[in-house]
Amino acid sequence: FLDETSKFTHRCNIDLESVYKNLRNPSKAFEYTFIWKYTKEGHDFWEELDNKYKSIWEINDFGISLLLSD
Repeated sequence: FLDETSKFTHRCNIDLESVYKNLRNPSKAFEYTFIWKYTKEGHDFWEELDNKYKSIWEINDFGISLLLSD
């Protein structure tokens, strides 16, 4: 993941600050860092990981919200 992100930002001359912001945002961490279809793993591989990551994050976020609610 980090290798593909690094290659993409270098190849496309993308400002790393925007990439780092996306990495800190769980809803964008996979989806907005590089173009999936150009990797050896392909689009489906990264989409599946992205969906798993988002579902885990949403479950944890929901659980934290329940703990903090009255």
